[in-house]
Amino acid sequence: MTRLAKETAEFGYEGLEYHLGLPGTVGGGLCVNSGWYAHPPSKYIGDPVHEVCLISKDGATRIEPKEYFHFDYDYSVLKKTGEIVLWVDFKLKKADPEELFQHGREALDYRKKTQPFGIPSSGCYFQNIDGKSAGRIIDQAGLKGYTIGGAQVSTVHANFIVNTGHATSEDVQKLAQHVKETVKTKFGIHLEEEIIWL
Repeated sequence: MTRLAKETAEFGYEGLEYHLGLPGTVGGGLCVNSGWYAHPPSKYIGDPVHEVCLISKDGATRIEPKEYFHFDYDYSVLKKTGEIVLWVDFKLKKADPEELFQHGREALDYRKKTQPFGIPSSGCYFQNIDGKSAGRIIDQAGLKGYTIGGAQVSTVHANFIVNTGHATSEDVQKLAQHVKETVKTKFGIHLEEEIIWL
């Protein structure tokens, strides 16, 4: 994702610069419609999509237009279908490369200040609820720093579960379940995972 954001900005194509610094792949970004929400208007990876080549579970390939994906906050139809992205055709506008890099650097600096950087994580773990920050809710539940095995609720941003060095998938799942149960008990709020387990 970062390489694509950097190269499109370098060549003066606007639309993906706010994804600078995001780990992961373009296909993964499309699956969850990754975005930039810190300053309105929100910018999503699905916004500039024109068409996408997919491979289904049975091995068939086909090309689908943007409308097929029903892009929304943290959502695309790929979450349901399990199809794999082979390539994407983006419609990007020409813009000043320096301005694009400035936007990308702003996004990267913001992420470095507000998210755990340099430690493995899956990114934001739970979806925000009706405009309320899942991280803030988890923090208010007193769970920052809570640890099971090698998995920890980040002390920087409570909606990140980080690997302190030896976490197993079981550690992460147990911790996520504890977070959900604690938030449900304290506030009556049901947290939904943003991440997808394979």
